[in-house]
Amino acid sequence: MTHPPPLFQPFMLSQETLGVLPVVAWVMNERGHVVFVNEAFERTCGVTMERLPSDFAELCDEHDRAFVRSAWREAHEAHATLNFEARVLTAEGYRWWHIQGMAQDAAPRAWLCLATDVHERHAALERSVAEADERARLTEALQQTLARLEMTLSAGQLGLWEADLASGKTAWEGEMDRLYGLQRGEFDGTDDHFRRLVHLDDHSRMQAAYEQALRTGVYSASFRAVHPDGSTRWLQSVARVVRDHEGRPVKLIGVNYDITERIEAAEALSASEQRFRLLAEHASDLVCLMSPEGVYLYASPSHRRILGFEPDELIGRNVYELFPPHDLSEIERSHEAVLAGRPFTVTYRGQRKDGTPLWLESTSLPILSDDGQVSQLQVTTRDVTERVEAREALERLNANLETLVRERTETLQAVIRGAPIILYSVSPDGTFVLSEGQGLGKLGLSGGEIVGQNIFELYASSPETLEFVRRALSGELATGVVKVLDLVWEMWVAPRFDEAGRVCGMIGVSTEVTERVKAEEELRRANASLRRSNEELERFAYVASHDLQQPLRAVTSFTGLLERRLEPMLDDKTRQYMTYVKDGAKRMKTLVDDLLAFARLDSAPPRFDSVNVADIARTVLQDLQAELDESGAVVTSDDLPLVRGDSSQLTQLLQNLLSNALKFRRDAPSRVHVGVTRSGMMWHFTVSDNGIGIRPEHFDRIFEMFERLHTREQYEGNGVGLAICRKIVEGHGGRLWLESTPEIGTTFHFILPGVTKGRT
Repeated sequence: MTHPPPLFQPFMLSQETLGVLPVVAWVMNERGHVVFVNEAFERTCGVTMERLPSDFAELCDEHDRAFVRSAWREAHEAHATLNFEARVLTAEGYRWWHIQGMAQDAAPRAWLCLATDVHERHAALERSVAEADERARLTEALQQTLARLEMTLSAGQLGLWEADLASGKTAWEGEMDRLYGLQRGEFDGTDDHFRRLVHLDDHSRMQAAYEQALRTGVYSASFRAVHPDGSTRWLQSVARVVRDHEGRPVKLIGVNYDITERIEAAEALSASEQRFRLLAEHASDLVCLMSPEGVYLYASPSHRRILGFEPDELIGRNVYELFPPHDLSEIERSHEAVLAGRPFTVTYRGQRKDGTPLWLESTSLPILSDDGQVSQLQVTTRDVTERVEAREALERLNANLETLVRERTETLQAVIRGAPIILYSVSPDGTFVLSEGQGLGKLGLSGGEIVGQNIFELYASSPETLEFVRRALSGELATGVVKVLDLVWEMWVAPRFDEAGRVCGMIGVSTEVTERVKAEEELRRANASLRRSNEELERFAYVASHDLQQPLRAVTSFTGLLERRLEPMLDDKTRQYMTYVKDGAKRMKTLVDDLLAFARLDSAPPRFDSVNVADIARTVLQDLQAELDESGAVVTSDDLPLVRGDSSQLTQLLQNLLSNALKFRRDAPSRVHVGVTRSGMMWHFTVSDNGIGIRPEHFDRIFEMFERLHTREQYEGNGVGLAICRKIVEGHGGRLWLESTPEIGTTFHFILPGVTKGRT
């Protein structure tokens, strides 16, 4: 429904009333253009105001359009009412409407039109039904419509009034008498009488609203009406100024309605807010008001004591700024529930202004506006750090007890299966009350033989053993390795508690692990030796590769000098030999460079930082521009992300993989694509080509040093590039593998760690 223009007001109907009339209604300006339609019009015609033709006649049947325009023109020129019937396009097709309209005399001139569907009557006329009876029925329907309109005004408790500015007289109807506590006809219409009906303290405000209306054309004022019994009611009055053809104000036409309940509710809310602030200012818990977006509107003084923030520091800040990122999920869950209108209590980790952590428990309540939407959040928060820490301590204790029970059960099951262990138990003074297990035989004992003896006397020569016993008898669970009679034993001892929670003894299990300890020691020595060998080999490769650079440069340099100096004396065979020397030196330099690069991967660990893979790809493609131009290859990529890694090593990784894709190509134009997908906290990259492919049996072989699948005459290279790639990826905590089909193409996959945010 479209709101009517100012010219609608002279009909003394509010726009809300006309909008919800059950009959089709519209307003036309003095040019005959439709400027307002009500909901019944839009619903009946199936079209909104924005899609209506400006000329109402365009909605009529083409055979009726000339008649409709003529009827409106004659009524307009004669200042008469409209009263005709025409076929109008509705949602159900063309239907006959009985159209009645009346115009206002004051400028701007406008027409209020009402329509009644008389299609059935016309259908009846076509079936020879008397026209007079049908018109009587339509008249009755119109009267019923007017009666319903009167009921609508009464139900809305609206009072209509019109003030003549020249005479000072005011006429009113509808609910006006009831609003002022008067009997019908008791109001004499004079300004003096009206002033007596308004509270004396509100006269100045109404006068100011009147003076403003003369300037703006709109009158709006709230005031108290004084009833004859002395009671008062708050009223809202809104009106429009009607002007004559010279623009002088001549009338005020408006509507009054009762707003007492709204005013009382506002006053009650203000009192409630004062009580809330009084309680919040003296509360020991944190009390605050927030916007639906989580912005502080009010913070109680207790924020200073608990969080270290001055209340004024928090006003305007968002609550999400105050909590670590890993705890925001709980805050967001609480926020979403409250925005849905549900009170919610949540416990979460927060932090004070100085960064120290604490546990908080918040209860959030939604505060609803008049339209039922959440306008504010009231949040009460208390420090529950001690409670949470006590609960966590209890959970740890329960977990230890569960572990103890589980380990005891497993131990007993092992004894039942005859495992070579010793199961024993002693009283608080150290006396054996249980001694069983096949492991006793390794100590020259049998089951139950030492029951009744004291462990502190029997194992006085093994202070490590007795230390574990003392810890268990003091209530501590202890495990460790001790040596008894040249044998190594793994001990597990735990306290036993009575119903009162007092230590009433100890139970333990010992397992002989001499051979295992020896094997572990030998394994440690072997690993240390292997580590030293690898380090020496890596140092040798690095030094050898580095030291070979100078001789290679000498060979290359002096070969060039000899070739230039002896050029006149060289025959073709000698020149070919010189070429062999230079090519060999060049290949040797490439091999040395690759070995040096491989050795550096161990000698210089990667320096991790946030790396933009898109920037690396652009740099690599610039370096490979000559190969791209020569091969006519096309390289594409997804949106490449930020990763955590070493920029120079990742550049080498991508350059090696793209170089291989360009090198091992078929006769068809090369197509290479760098793809990426998210996989948890990692990024999964792919480099795919349509090259010659690789047979599955060579998948592992190609990652070994110096492994080549082709001769140098077929493809250049020394078999080090993919070994470097794998070492780079594994050094970044990732994995490198491939998928390939011969004569179809190859896809290399590798995983790299991502960063928290960012994608180029």
